[in-house]
Amino acid sequence: MTRRDPIAIVGGGFAGTSLLRHLIDHTDHEVVLIDPLERPGAGPAYRTTDERHLLNSRASAMSVDACDPGHFVSWLGARGGYSGDFAPRKWYGEYLCEALEQTLDRADGRVRVRTASVTDVVPGAEAVRVSLDDGSSVIASHAVLTLGNSASAGPTGPDHDRYVRDPWRSGVLDGLTTPGRVLLIGTGLTAVDVAISLADRAETVTAVSGHGLLPLRHSATVGVPTTKLPPVPTTLRAAVRAVREWTAAPHDWREVMDVLRHHANDAWVSWSDQDRQSFIEHYARWWEVHRHRMAPRVAATIAALRADGRLSVRADRVRAVTENGPALTVDFASGASVDADTVVNCTGPSRLPRGANPLVRRLLADGRVRVDSHGLGLDVAPCAGAVDATGRRHERLSVLGALRRGALWETTAVPEIRAQAYDLASRFAT
Repeated sequence: MTRRDPIAIVGGGFAGTSLLRHLIDHTDHEVVLIDPLERPGAGPAYRTTDERHLLNSRASAMSVDACDPGHFVSWLGARGGYSGDFAPRKWYGEYLCEALEQTLDRADGRVRVRTASVTDVVPGAEAVRVSLDDGSSVIASHAVLTLGNSASAGPTGPDHDRYVRDPWRSGVLDGLTTPGRVLLIGTGLTAVDVAISLADRAETVTAVSGHGLLPLRHSATVGVPTTKLPPVPTTLRAAVRAVREWTAAPHDWREVMDVLRHHANDAWVSWSDQDRQSFIEHYARWWEVHRHRMAPRVAATIAALRADGRLSVRADRVRAVTENGPALTVDFASGASVDADTVVNCTGPSRLPRGANPLVRRLLADGRVRVDSHGLGLDVAPCAGAVDATGRRHERLSVLGALRRGALWETTAVPEIRAQAYDLASRFAT
C-alpha cells in the first residue's frame, strides 16, 4: 500500500475512530480520516456538556478497541477512576477524542486527517475518488462510510426559535434559559436526557410517543451472566414465544436480554422479510425499551420528576407543530391539541431515504448505493460491502455501523460496532 492509495474513512465518530485504531494496529495501510470537526472522535451525543447525561451501558462494555475490552475502564482509572458503572457521556466523548489522538501519535505518519465534509464517493475498478467540500479530492484504494445514525424522524415543525429540531446541536439546550411548558416528541433515551437538562428550568415537561414507553432500568449491580440460550428460532412467531419463556421467572429478564443481543443478528438474518417487517411494526419499540436501558441513577431521577409532577408521559402521536404567536401548538393523532412554549424533537433516526444526509442522498440518487428493503439503512452485503441500485456489491466501498441496520438489527451499540471495525480491518490485512 502506497501513500497515493490509502483507505479513506468517511466520518470520525466512534465507528471511524474504532476502525482507524484497528487499521493502524493490524494492517500496514495508509489511512485518510475525513470529518468536518476540528477535533473528531466523538459523535453528537457524546459531545454533551451536561454531566448528568450518563452512558446507558456500563464502562466495562464501552472500550473503543475490540482487542482491549478494558481500555475505557483503564482510561477512567488513570484519571482518578469513577465510583459508578455508568460514566458521564461527556467523559466518554473526551475518551474517544483522546483515543483517536493517541492513535494518530503512534501511527508513524500513516494517517492524514482532512477537516472537510465529503460531497461524493465514486468507486471505480481500481480506486475510489472521495470528493470534499473544499474542492479537493482523495484517491483511495477503498472507502468506508462510518457516518453514524440518519437524521431524526418527527414532524418538520415551524421555523421557530422554540422548536428544537436537534437537541444535540452545540449549546441549544443551554440557550433555553426559560423553556416554560416543554413538550418532548419521543420517549426514548434522548427524551430522558433532555428532560433531565430542562426540568429544573421548565414549568412542566411532557414526553409523548405512540406507545408512551420509557426505557427500562438497568439493575443496580452487575453479575456474571448465567443464562444460556439455545439459538433463536428462525420464525418471528416462534422467537416471540421463546423469549416469553426465557424471560419468565426465575430468570432475570435483564440478563436474558443481555445474552439475547448476541443472538439477535443471527435471528434477524434467518427471518423472512415479512417476519422482519412484522417485528419492526409490532415488537421493535418493546425491544428497544428492554434492550437500551437507563442507568440506575438516571432512572431514579426520572422517577422523582414523575412523582412530583414535573414530568409526565403521554401515549399519542404528534401530527403537526404550528406557530401560535410566541407559543407553539401541538396537534395529536387522537384529535387533542396542547400549547407549549418549547418543543424538542427527541425522536430517533428516521428511515431512509428521508433521513439521509446530503452525501447518502447523493449516493442514492446516483444509484451507487440503495436502501435496504425496510428503509432502516443501506443495503449491505455480509462482508460489509455496499450494494448499488442494480444489486451489485461494491468491492471498494464498505459500510460500518448504524447504516447497516437493515442487514444487522444490532449494529448501533459500541460492542457490535467495534467488532465490525475489527472484522473489516482484518479483511484489509489479508
